[in-house]
Amino acid sequence: MELLIQRYFIVIDIGIYKKTNNIEIYDKKRESYIYDKIEDAFLLDDHRKFLKDIYKNILLESKKIQEWFLIIYRVFTLFL
Repeated sequence: MELLIQRYFIVIDIGIYKKTNNIEIYDKKRESYIYDKIEDAFLLDDHRKFLKDIYKNILLESKKIQEWFLIIYRVFTLFL
């Protein structure tokens, strides 16, 4: 649980970095890299599918957090 909480705050930091550097939230190359690493690391398809499913959910939730952060940022900057 603690690692997921840490990841949550790291995801926000990455969202801030992406915003300030005009980088898209979705990074297809990064996701492909992660899935390729899983392919290389595991021989059994069941193991690959298991880990890919976990990472798909982690990446999906990370994107949601960053999108939510950008919405909050945009609303906040309207009042500056």
